[in-house]
This record gives sequence, structure tokens and C-alpha cells, in this order.
Amino acid sequence: LAGWAGAALFPLPNLRHVDPAGALAPCAFGSTGRSSAIGRLLLVVQVAFTLVLVASAIGFATTIAALRGVPWGFQADGLINARLAPLPGGQPRADLSRYHADLLATLGRLPGLESVAITGQSSLFGFVQRSNVAGVGEPDQPFEAQVLQVSDGFFATLRLPLIAGTSVPPDRRSADPTAVVSRSVAERLFGTADATGRYLQVGTAGQRVRIVGIG
Repeated sequence: LAGWAGAALFPLPNLRHVDPAGALAPCAFGSTGRSSAIGRLLLVVQVAFTLVLVASAIGFATTIAALRGVPWGFQADGLINARLAPLPGGQPRADLSRYHADLLATLGRLPGLESVAITGQSSLFGFVQRSNVAGVGEPDQPFEAQVLQVSDGFFATLRLPLIAGTSVPPDRRSADPTAVVSRSVAERLFGTADATGRYLQVGTAGQRVRIVGIG
């Protein structure tokens, strides 16, 4: 123990000749140099990330501005779109047709409304049913198309122009349900853009529908 104590205490008298700043300078230089390098690297990464965010924001704003100029296919000015969500135990399903007719009549009497319509699914909310369609008497195989059930005032409310035919046939009380199809669907079904008066089959049950207009 005495030997270890003597060996440990022997250098103490010489410590007064040691400059602490000079002794720690190499260590301080190495630590500061590494810290500065890491700091510069983090700064470069932060600046690069900021530039990416700014470029993304500019690209997003440019895309939104470009989309504003894309036509929607209908007149959206002054259009009010609402979704009906019947509560459980509310209107019986058997009375829905009567309820919809009364609702259309009530809304149609409101001042300031030019027209009103009801759809089975709202295309503006993204809920559009897809079903198989085929031309009656045509050899082509059925294909899938978007099918939307609408009331008579749908095309007038959205100010959708028709290429041919009408959206409200004069013989509305006829037994055959009617449809307005797009030009592309008419050409695919019958090879012609004007398919008014022709019949198509809709859905797996093959419901027979008469085409009265081309939109």
C-alpha cells in the first residue's frame, strides 16, 4: 500500500508546471471539429428538406390551380348537394317512392330554386354504383359501366346538355324504365352515337331499359 501511495503521489509536485489549456487543446480540437462537422451536415440536411417541402407545396398549389380550370362536366355555380341519411325506424322502404315525390314537390316550392332532383347515389360524393350493361339483340359481351338512378330533374338541375333525345320522355308512365347513356356507352353498345329508342340490359338480372337520351 505504501508503494502504491508513493507512486501515486510522486507526480503531484510536477503538476504545477503543466498548462491545463495546452494539455486539453488536442482533445478540445478533436471534439469541436467533429461537432462542427455534424452541425454542418445537419444544417445541409435541414436546408435540403426545407427545399423539398417548398417545392412540394408549390407543386400542390400549381396542381390545385390547374384543376380549377378543368371543366367538371356540369354547372356547379349555385348548386347545393345534400345527402339523405334515414334514421333507423324512420320512413318505411315501401313508402320511399312516395316520400321522394313529396320531398321533390316541397323543395320545388321553395323560392329561389330553379330545379331540384334526387339520385340513388351521389356522384359528387363519389358513391356511384357499377353494373354490367349489354345491348338487347347485340352479340357483344356485357361490360361494366357506372349506373346512377336519378329523378326527372337531374339533367336540368346540373345543366347537363344532351347530344340527342331527352331526359324526360313524354310517355313517362310507360312500363319500361328509361335511361340516358353517354356517347361512349352508346357507341360501345350499338356502334352508333345515337342509340335513342334502343334497349339495353342492366345488372345480373338483365333489367330491360329503354334509351331515351344520349348525354
